[in-house]
Amino acid sequence: MRITDLHDTLFPPKEMYLLSCEQNGRLPLIDCTKRHYASKARYENLHLMDEVVQTPLYGFPVIQPYNGTTDFEAIAYGKRNKHSGKGQFVHFFADDYTWANAIWNRMEQTLYHLRKFDGMFAPDFSIYIDRPKGFNLMQLFKNRLVTFHAQSIGYNVIPTVSFGDVDSLGYCFEGLPNKSVLGICGTGLENQSHRLHWEYGICALEEMKQPTLLIVYGEPIHVSGIQTPMIFIPDEHSKFHRHGKI
Repeated sequence: MRITDLHDTLFPPKEMYLLSCEQNGRLPLIDCTKRHYASKARYENLHLMDEVVQTPLYGFPVIQPYNGTTDFEAIAYGKRNKHSGKGQFVHFFADDYTWANAIWNRMEQTLYHLRKFDGMFAPDFSIYIDRPKGFNLMQLFKNRLVTFHAQSIGYNVIPTVSFGDVDSLGYCFEGLPNKSVLGICGTGLENQSHRLHWEYGICALEEMKQPTLLIVYGEPIHVSGIQTPMIFIPDEHSKFHRHGKI
């Protein structure tokens, strides 16, 4: 099964995907009838790269902009089973280090189980200041491939942004769309230095990608000098902190 086959019909790609995939959510592989070869073909999700348009520098999948409705309720992935999915988008900002790896290791199955939701934010594979550049590049690759695949099977996906130190701004926006709604995590700004660094990254993002809207997971924060509108999703940590639960 090729991704392009989902688009060569009169039916919406998401509907065709749900009809075509196996019971575990995977799309069937061509010429991989033996279990050993199927497992090898799916190693690190590389079977999903066959029809991907890649960026010229690092080979990241090029993802499409999202400019659909933002009139939805944002639901943390960890609470997905408590909700109907109607009028709701799933996000991975809460405990992102846990859920991002989970969706990467079982990407097709996870996306299949999110089919009831109207949309999703791309998983937030965090970029770290104290990690090697190669590690951060792999994090970005995972983010872009999950986003690309979810978009290609017809899901509404809001791309997400991650960046680390100043040097990372030279590569961390690669593969992101121009003029799109983008999601970003705004937690962990524990001191003035962290906040200034985050604001600098937002300004660089605006200059390079001209987002139409930023949806920020975290407490409202004003970023001086930017023109991009911003809306905020209350984060769990700050909510509990305000109520004295931690």
